[in-house]
Amino acid sequence: MIALAHHDGSRVRPEDPRLGDEVELWLWAAPEVTAVTLRAAPEGEEETWPLSCDAKDRRWRRWSVKLRLEWPELRYRFRLQREEAGAPPDLWWLTARALQRSTPLDGADFLLRAVDAGPRWLGGEVDRRPAAGEPRGKLGPARRREWHEAPLPWAEGRNLDFHGGDLEGVRGKLDHLETLGIDGIYLTPIFASLTNHRYDTIDHAAIDASLGGEAALTLLAAELRRRGLRYLLDAVVNHVGAGHRWFNREGLFAERGAYQDASAPSAAYFRFDRWPSRYRSWKGVDLLPKLDFRSEGLRDALYRSRDAVLRRWLRPPFLADGYRFDAANMVGRDRETQLHREVWLELCDSLREERDDLYLLGEHYFDPTPIVGAGRLDGAMSYLGFTFPVRRWLAGEDPSGESVPLQAAEACEQMREVLAAVGWQTARRMMLHVNTHDLPRLRSVAGEGAFRAATLLQLSMPGVPCVYYGDEVGLLGGNDPDNRRPMPWGAPEWSDESLAWFRVALAARRGSRVLREGALWLWAAGSDRLLLARALEGALALVVADRSASGREELDLSHLPGAPGSSLRDVHTGETWRVSAEGRLELGSSRAGGRLLLGAAR
Repeated sequence: MIALAHHDGSRVRPEDPRLGDEVELWLWAAPEVTAVTLRAAPEGEEETWPLSCDAKDRRWRRWSVKLRLEWPELRYRFRLQREEAGAPPDLWWLTARALQRSTPLDGADFLLRAVDAGPRWLGGEVDRRPAAGEPRGKLGPARRREWHEAPLPWAEGRNLDFHGGDLEGVRGKLDHLETLGIDGIYLTPIFASLTNHRYDTIDHAAIDASLGGEAALTLLAAELRRRGLRYLLDAVVNHVGAGHRWFNREGLFAERGAYQDASAPSAAYFRFDRWPSRYRSWKGVDLLPKLDFRSEGLRDALYRSRDAVLRRWLRPPFLADGYRFDAANMVGRDRETQLHREVWLELCDSLREERDDLYLLGEHYFDPTPIVGAGRLDGAMSYLGFTFPVRRWLAGEDPSGESVPLQAAEACEQMREVLAAVGWQTARRMMLHVNTHDLPRLRSVAGEGAFRAATLLQLSMPGVPCVYYGDEVGLLGGNDPDNRRPMPWGAPEWSDESLAWFRVALAARRGSRVLREGALWLWAAGSDRLLLARALEGALALVVADRSASGREELDLSHLPGAPGSSLRDVHTGETWRVSAEGRLELGSSRAGGRLLLGAAR
């Protein structure tokens, strides 16, 4: 029944309506659909709006309806009446999750939100850059590594091996990023800390001196603005380093912290089971004491007061465009204390008082729906909705390396389920990753073909593709910390061929509205081929992702509006493929990997 009807949140105008706006929604339906009604219950009682058929072609009819968005959130579904000669009318429901005859629950409905704040500038690609720097503090003996040397395993280096990079180095490489075609950068933590990863913040109000301090960030921010590029900072608000000035276990600061003085103002920022030695921490790691959001003083110091530390970096001269928040799924949650929804709503509201166009993003490995949208975070790292299903399909293993194969149809099902749960508007703000510093690089796990297939899917999905540094030039890397090797700037690790391929793929994303805004189809053709299509105003894009080599094969694209009779061009090879009038596309044999085919609007 895939060809009976299709709708997703891309078929709403305006894309980000404000409360009170008139919005238009439409869907495509097969000719045998003779009536369509939109159903919602925004005030508890069912309301309906009839759709009218306003356009058609050989295969599809377009149905549309206009209504005024008078509610902060509208969940809706479509009732379809299907009639065929000699048969009684057949009634179906179309929701975000399924096409079904039985009456669905409201949780399966499409989701439309009134959007009064958020990053309307968002929509391109972000590049993720680490900053290395030199050590400071008392955790242990630090080791200087040469740029070409790999990071030391944790048992040997204990995150205290440093390669010497800094913010000035990032500023000096912006030409490379600009020619790559990115729209902004996301910096892993740059606040003062003791380790090389800097997720152990010791002062949210200071940029690490080894990275160049505030002066270096000021220069980098100014140069990014001059080039029209945005940047995100990485903030940890679930926990801090034990050396943080609020805790001060290492005695790095003159003022007494919670570890030294149970009556210190910051003592309420933490939860002690037995002061000072037993306290709540991130996953039981005593180097990372957990923040206690029952404390009003903590909320004031972190984000709520006018001089709160997180607000500072959003103001001149720094003007950060937003934050990625580490361990966002854990913030405000500690056994019987479950404040996460409240904290994220309050934190985001407070920061948007500084600028209402911030991009506020959370790290989340699981279901992000409790903390995204509806005034909370704009989006999350889409591990569950993209990274994990795609990598499991291509590599056959989960993030821990355990063998857990996933077939193409199952990967599609998981991606569609998460998209349905978060809604289209939030999906457009979810960050899409093939690789991150918490995963082995896919090239090293499954090879070049798998990496390219995943990248083409990443650049074609609704969301914000984030390129992990070095992916564009072929950088390899195993488990953490090997996946955090310094960026290569020449042979043998630098691949000109990989860079050329990447630039073409990114240029296709930037230059094609259909890849950024089009309606979405995801489906499988056997266990080893995953297909993704986007359609917009007669234009069509198609990603053919192959897990293994394939022979000549015919694809059925008849369910895609605009596909029958169209021509599609491979953006990398220039080959042109013709779709038959019946919607059939015959592809030649291919190696494992991916193809991105674009067609012009007709």
